Amino acid sequence: MSKVIIYGYSNLGSKIAKSLKNSEFEIIIVDYDEDNYNKAILDGYNAFHKELLEDEELVEIGIENNVKAFYCVSDSSNNNFFVTLSARNLNKKIRIISKASSKSDSKKMLLAGATKVINPYEIGALRMFRLLDKPIISHVLDKILFGDSLLNIEEFPILKGSYLD
Repeated sequence: MSKVIIYGYSNLGSKIAKSLKNSEFEIIIVDYDEDNYNKAILDGYNAFHKELLEDEELVEIGIENNVKAFYCVSDSSNNNFFVTLSARNLNKKIRIISKASSKSDSKKMLLAGATKVINPYEIGALRMFRLLDKPIISHVLDKILFGDSLLNIEEFPILKGSYLD
């Protein structure tokens, strides 16, 4: 079974875990904050109380094998940067999604090896604007992507050289 590791179980990390809860992935939560760690345990997740500032800790949680994605979303941007850098060094193929709160942080995370960098403030602001600007489309997309719609959207690869390429 593939694993998804979430570093940071505050607001964003707990929402990611909740979204993935019914997936086919083994979800592993890691947090250095004791309250967040305890909350992850109470919520029923396999959790570790670690900072991940040592490579050995990343190896202990299984960063080197069968990890589909590594979400680096702790409340500390410095820790996120360092952990992203270390995770990339230990596993060149892993998909790392890191949180950033500014454009300069985003650039640093990409340089550290993040596959994708998300700024939740920018996404939230754009979503709020879309609700005002295009409320019907926002509602329809929400129903399709997150609701009870019978319509499913799937992603599939198109191979190089295919007539669809």
